[in-house]
Parts: sequence; structure tokens; C-alpha cells
Amino acid sequence: MPRVLILAFVLLALLPACSFDRDEPAAASSTAQAIELGEPVELKMAWLEERQVHEPQFLLDHGGALLLAWREHSEAGSDLYMARRGEDGQFGTAIRVNDEPATVASYPHDEMRVALAAGPNGLIGVGWSDSRGQVRAAVSSDGAATFAPSVRLEQTDVAAYRGFPAIAFDASGVLHAVWIDSRYAEGMAEEPADLYYATIVDGVVTESNLTAEQEATVCGCCRTYIEVTEEGVTRALFRNGADGYRDIFTVSSPPAGGAGMEAGMSAPELIGQPLWKLNGCPMSGPIAVGDRVLWSDGSSGRKLLMVAPFGSEPASPLFSLSFSEEQQAGWMPRLSPRAVSTNQPGSPLLLLPGQASSRLVSAAAGGKEWRIEADDLPAWATSAFYENGSLLLIGSVNGEFQLAQRRVDL
Repeated sequence: MPRVLILAFVLLALLPACSFDRDEPAAASSTAQAIELGEPVELKMAWLEERQVHEPQFLLDHGGALLLAWREHSEAGSDLYMARRGEDGQFGTAIRVNDEPATVASYPHDEMRVALAAGPNGLIGVGWSDSRGQVRAAVSSDGAATFAPSVRLEQTDVAAYRGFPAIAFDASGVLHAVWIDSRYAEGMAEEPADLYYATIVDGVVTESNLTAEQEATVCGCCRTYIEVTEEGVTRALFRNGADGYRDIFTVSSPPAGGAGMEAGMSAPELIGQPLWKLNGCPMSGPIAVGDRVLWSDGSSGRKLLMVAPFGSEPASPLFSLSFSEEQQAGWMPRLSPRAVSTNQPGSPLLLLPGQASSRLVSAAAGGKEWRIEADDLPAWATSAFYENGSLLLIGSVNGEFQLAQRRVDL
């Protein structure tokens, strides 16, 4: 039997204590509230002394259970792990997601973090960039207790620069994925690149190029985004290069139940108007919150968070997720925004990783107005979970887990 390695940590003032067992690998303006921050949690895990832990993220499944995923790096390479929090508030055995050990890309950048998705009936999906130049995905049908062997998304043996996948389940359990692929570039150049799309049904991958008809290149180092709406519309977001600009575009399918995916995806459409003229990739991708798209922009000379509605005409005005001069002073976004996992209904929550500090903001109906809920969160925080007034923050610094808990009464 494999030797079980136990790692334990205590979250100060956090519901029940959280712990891990790990098996050895097998075959926008408002007034900030005054909120006390819990002491950072020091992790003492002997088995991690020779390993590097990166890009930890929370994921909430459809049954309300919290999952934690992360990448570990060693001299042999990188692996992905996931653990599930039980009803007792503790995380159980962490399992390795990638079936071939030490084959996960070790690119140390937030934009290349593992892609996570929760689906119906206990489905959990994980997508990642492979160290061999592949993009792979694995699916669990039992809530991340086990994972099926991973599948290769690109249906070609052409060696190329590729990565930055995003994944999402639809209501029937089909996994949808997009990623950036430069298989038509010379050598291993990052650009010109295309946005590729695939569906995974019972382990069978069907692939297509969503930008084959455009002359412009997809921005080669910005994270992609995909979701399937309640109406069955599959829509993806990515940063595109057109006429020297590097702006956000979307592609989408008709609603399910009509022509559905048989009609394919739309041609790439610009979100808002051309904004950022840049001869290079800013390494900052978009996300969606409801019917709003959010992303980082530097066209003004400093980083701003931009917001625009889905389906906007190219001439539609954009507006920035701005703060008062006092709130803005000395603060700017450090990484792209990300949604906060929560099992409580209400306004969407966003974590804004920033320089000097990170911020928690909530969206009003329609996502047009944003309210600061906390403006002095740890700068290392890159993923968050909110439950019953408690905000759990996680990140990593120099390959070590960082954890903190915050009281936030919304």
C-alpha cells in the first residue's frame, strides 16, 4: 500500500480546523469597511520541504462542497493536486490529478494557473498546460475522489507553443474548453496564434479553430475564459490582436435547444471599442460576471479595471471599475480579477489582487456598480471563498502556501 503522508494546518478562527492527508502519487466606488484580518497561517508540512507549491485555488462544486487545487514543483517536474473539504470542515486525502507524473508545465505565472470547473452530478473538470507542449483535461465523476485518465485537447502532433486553457461544463455534463495554440507559427513562436475550442464527451475530444478566418493573431500569453449560461449559450473570451490593438473579444454559440452547437460558434466580436494599442502581450486575460466582462487595461498609462456588457456594439462606451482618489492612491491591480467562490446567494464577489494590497468588491444588480467590501487584503491573495461572513484567502509566496481568514459582513 502507498505510504500516507499527513499534512496538517490550523486556520485561526476558521470554522473547524482544516487538514490534509496526502497519498504518495499513484499510476465601483464606495467606503471601505473596517474589518479585522486574521493572523496569517503558518504551514508546517515536512513533506513539502523539498517541493514548491504554486497557484492554489478554491472551487465550489454544485453540491456546495469546497475543493482546493494547487500545483507542486520538484526537480522531476510539476504535478496537480486536489483535496475536498468534508462535512466536518476538514479537507480529506489529496489526490494527484495528472495521471502521468511530473508532466505539468512549470511556467510560474498566474495566467497559466490550472483551469477548474464544476458540473452537475458531482462532475469536476481540470485543464492544464503540459510540459510536452500539450493541453490536457481530466474529469472526475465522483466529486474529485478519483479522476479518469486525462485527454489531449489538441488533435494534432504538430509541436507548437500552446496553453492558457479555460474549461466549463454544460447542464448535460459535456466539458467545453478553449486554449491558445500557435501550431501555424514558425518554430515554437508564441504568435501568430489561434483560439481553439473542444468538447469532451465520454473521453472523446472534438476540436475546432475559432479564429481560423481572421488575419489578426490571438494574444499569445493572456488567459482565456469560457462559460455556459443557463440558456445553454457557450461563450468564450480572449484578448485579440487587431490593427495593433490588444483588446477583448468574444465568440459564442446559439442557445441550446435551437440550432445549438451544430451551428458552431460566432465570428470573434470586439467587446467595447478599440482601446489598448500595444506591440506585445500584456499577460492579462478577461473574466465574466453575469452579463459583464472585466479585464485589466493599461492604455491610459496606468492599470485600470475595465467593465463592459456582453454583446455590446463596437462603439459602446467602456467604463472603468474606478475608485475615489483616496481609494486609488498608491493602489493598482497586480493580476487579472477573479470571482470569489461562495455558496450564498446575492451580489457577485470579486477578488482584485493588487500591489500593496488586494481588494474584495461586490457587484450591484447587473454588475454596473461596484462596492468595496475590503481594501487591505494581503497582496499574495489570489483565490478566496466566502461563507457565513467569513472570507478565506489563499495564495503562495516563494512556493509556500499562505492562508488568512477575514470577517466580512455583507
